[in-house]
Amino acid sequence: MFELPVEEGGLDVIFSFYAGFISQQCKKYLKPGGILVANNSHGDSSIAAVDEDYEFIAVLKRNGRRFSMSEEDLDSYFIKKNGTAIDLENVMKKMTEEGFTKTAFAYVFRLIRQ
Repeated sequence: MFELPVEEGGLDVIFSFYAGFISQQCKKYLKPGGILVANNSHGDSSIAAVDEDYEFIAVLKRNGRRFSMSEEDLDSYFIKKNGTAIDLENVMKKMTEEGFTKTAFAYVFRLIRQ
């Protein structure tokens, strides 16, 4: 695996947009309390949502060229349309989200432990 020329625990923020499983591969580079901002194009937000090292703290919404952040109704996200739990094996195999009842442009997580 490629190692970044960054000190472990040295980053405040990591972005994962169309990039695979950054939430797992780069977790060690985040400071305690560091922020992960991820979309769900490759299922990375799904993985972070069930990872006990992360706390889901907000969503980024998009309306045309306007973006907003919300901390409301977070428990209404990551609910699969078929009512089952997120299947990590399936997400990692297919590299995609599993079809949720409510989605956002991106999801914001805080690293609470490593």
